[in-house]
Amino acid sequence: MGERMQLYRRELSRLKDWEPYLKKHSGLPGPRANLELVAAVAEEADADRLWRLSASADEFLALCGTAGLGKVALMEPDTVMTWLRELASDPRWRVREGVAIALQQVGRENMPALLTEMKRWSEEGPYVQRAVAAGLCEPAILKNPQDAVAVLAILDRITYSVATTTDRRDGGFKVLRQALGY
Repeated sequence: MGERMQLYRRELSRLKDWEPYLKKHSGLPGPRANLELVAAVAEEADADRLWRLSASADEFLALCGTAGLGKVALMEPDTVMTWLRELASDPRWRVREGVAIALQQVGRENMPALLTEMKRWSEEGPYVQRAVAAGLCEPAILKNPQDAVAVLAILDRITYSVATTTDRRDGGFKVLRQALGY
């Protein structure tokens, strides 16, 4: 990802209006969004741009902004984490994946804060629980054995909620079950 991401960062730094460029190079429609470009946006964009993109009706733009909010969460945790929790239930799966990317960024920088927040989120509905599982189950943030034990406890809580769910046809339940199976 490194070289292409750097190329995208250089291109973005020269542009005033990023949206046409992002849409052109999104890789969509297609099976795979351009994750190198998503990473470049996360690194290059300022907080205002990330907020604006995260609220976009365009799925790729919203993915870019949402994923980038992980770095903003380090400065504005309450506001950003509230918005990320809301986006975790977005009907667009790529936006939900952007939440997981943002959470992983928070974990790389402040794992104790992420664990505290994810304990709260694990009490929410299945889409939010899916974000918790996807955000925490990233090998790069699980290097500390105590963190891994805390993550397992959170996942145990989520798994218990799956076992006690009565509406197994719910879309959120299916998404959570699939994420836990991965």
